Amino acid sequence: MVNGLDANKEMLYNENIDGRPKGIFYQTRTWGERRGVLLTDGELWKEQRRFLLKHLKEFGFGRSGMGDIARIEAAHMIEDVRNMIRDDKNNIGIVIQMHNFFNTYVLNTLWTMMAGLRYDAKDSEMKLLQDLLFDLFATVDMVGALFSHFPVLSVLAPEMSGYKNFMKTHRKIWKFLREEITKHKERFDPDQEDKDIMDVYIRILNSIGERDTYSEGQLIAMCMDMFMAGTETT
Repeated sequence: MVNGLDANKEMLYNENIDGRPKGIFYQTRTWGERRGVLLTDGELWKEQRRFLLKHLKEFGFGRSGMGDIARIEAAHMIEDVRNMIRDDKNNIGIVIQMHNFFNTYVLNTLWTMMAGLRYDAKDSEMKLLQDLLFDLFATVDMVGALFSHFPVLSVLAPEMSGYKNFMKTHRKIWKFLREEITKHKERFDPDQEDKDIMDVYIRILNSIGERDTYSEGQLIAMCMDMFMAGTETT
């Protein structure tokens, strides 16, 4: 515990303790390596955070373009509600379940910048993405899980400790993101302007290869971080 103004200042400005947590819970989500921006530090964090912020701004983050994206999603949301009302042929009224109602539109604001895509609320891909994120938040608590406090339980009692569900959910998310990255690679044209973060990252990988802090695994980890941080706060 740190008490007092001077002690807090010393702690906050001390780079020796300015880091992210390590351990099986935090690194298993990225194949046992330090990847992404949410749970990394040092040069990896500095370089990848700089890259992410720079290019997110190019696609609207923190600028008027973000407002445009939000307005577009709001318009789609209103139109979807109107369609529900119009579909009420018997005029008996409709009930809209508000639980997760806004998720589609929030996810679209993020996914537009990350992958240049937006999904209709009834789209099967959006349903899959919502289910994956629901499972992710159900299995992830930043305080940790039983297996993170007692790593040996990931081997001795993987189901009871939460390790089995943790891995099952992450494998699905890895698969979803890898498939989208593969689609981007297949349609990537170096002569065309980049449309999203994935395009920019693929251009860098094509240029310098997987070296320094850049890799396909890092791109996947950043996408996961964006979903975890953005879905809860956007």
